Formats: sequence, structure tokens, C-alpha cells
Amino acid sequence: MTDMEQKRCYGCMRLKDDQPVCPHCGYDERTQNDIHQLPTGTVLKEQYLIGRVLGQGGFGITYLAWDLYLDTPVAVKEYFPSFCAQRITQRGADIRCMAGMEQTYAVGMERFLREARTLRQLNHVACVVRVTDFFEENHTAYLVMEYLDGKNLKQMAAGFG
Repeated sequence: MTDMEQKRCYGCMRLKDDQPVCPHCGYDERTQNDIHQLPTGTVLKEQYLIGRVLGQGGFGITYLAWDLYLDTPVAVKEYFPSFCAQRITQRGADIRCMAGMEQTYAVGMERFLREARTLRQLNHVACVVRVTDFFEENHTAYLVMEYLDGKNLKQMAAGFG
């Protein structure tokens, strides 16, 4: 089977055959991201193929993704303040700000983009994750970072308890 006949697993982004369960990581492609998250298989900026959710908080959602140009895994963080934004499900990826929260949403998105610019300037610092891209799309903003596979700080701290 050639690369053209295979597809990426949304759980690990490795090439796999047409079977619904990935032979590499066990991810079941019938599993979809939650309704407030980007659907798996979404392509942002005609470059980033979105996979499973890596984490989420009050201001954003981070996804495992595949850079279609560089042929490598990346992490994509989406500005999604859950207290003032909703996904417009009939249009897939678009986000709508809740009525009366427009100013809060706009200020938060500008801060998100400022953080992206600041992190991009720190790409030479060894202990800071590399930012490779940031952009606006779907009425929100995205930050693209190198994907580092491993445990996060919360998982590491749990191992010490």
C-alpha cells in the first residue's frame, strides 16, 4: 500500500491503513473530538491537519496536528475562551462570541496573539517550546508549536505523590 492510499491516524499522526483502529497507538478514528472542539480531520490554513485534543483550559484548546508542508507533527493551540465563545457547529470550525462579550473576546484574542509573537521571539531559548507559526482563521487565532511527545508537568507531578 503506497503513502497515497494510506491516511494519518488522528491519535498519533502516523500513517495507517483503512482500519478504524490505529495499529500504532490504538486510537479509534470513530472517536470524535467534543462538539466544542475542532472536528478531527479539519485543515487549518491549508497546512495543518487537526487530530485529537492534547489538552484544554479556560482560554484555549491544544490539538495534535500534522504539518502538511513540512511533513511533521505539530501542536496547534486554538484561542477558545469557553466562558465567552461557542463553536458554530453547522459551519464546522467557526467560532462565535457570545452576545455582550465582544470586547472581552477581542482583548483576549489580542493577548493570545501577543503571547504568540513573544514566544516566537524566544525560539532560541532551549527550555521554551518553539513557535513555528501563528495566524487568525475561523474568527479566532491559532498558535503552532513544535510537538514534544512525553509527559506534561501535571503528569510528572502525579508520579511523585
